[in-house]
Amino acid sequence: VFACVKLISESVATLPLHAYTRRSDGTRGRISLPSSIASPVGGGFTTAWIQRPIVSMLLHGNAYGLVTGWTSQGWPSGVAWLPPTQVSYESDAKQWRVKGIPVTPESLLHIPGLTQPGSVLGVSPVSALAMTFDAGWAAQSATRQWSRNNAVPSFRAKNTALTLTPEAADAAASRLRAKVRNGEPLVTGKHWDL
Repeated sequence: VFACVKLISESVATLPLHAYTRRSDGTRGRISLPSSIASPVGGGFTTAWIQRPIVSMLLHGNAYGLVTGWTSQGWPSGVAWLPPTQVSYESDAKQWRVKGIPVTPESLLHIPGLTQPGSVLGVSPVSALAMTFDAGWAAQSATRQWSRNNAVPSFRAKNTALTLTPEAADAAASRLRAKVRNGEPLVTGKHWDL
């Protein structure tokens, strides 16, 4: 996972960046990079600033940035990337929170990774893989147990005529379990229900 995230995020972060604007005559013209990208909040290199949201999207499914200012054209003049674990979204109230404190949607830049229809939040690839792995592991465990039981499902034995002491019940259960696991026939007296 580390190697994949490193390779993808570094590859994206080192791509050449170009900014364009649409002129009044409808043509497109190249301009210098916006200050939010060319001079990232907190200093540092643009590549590191670009890499942070990519890593967040790849590991957590979402990238969140706190908008620190606005240009006269209405674009963010600065974005400080936040750890995804500090941001939450309440879908019923449509409310974003940073460290538990409500924030306006305009002050938060949210970039989801892979999203499902109707969902605001992206799906964490790591969480999705963990759920798939857990389901596979549970299936393997069930298959392993099924094989250990010689393909015999769980069952319950009940004596309908006698009230057994705990010791007698344990002895009967041990004999029954041993016979079933060995694939041997079980011979009992009357008054037993399986």
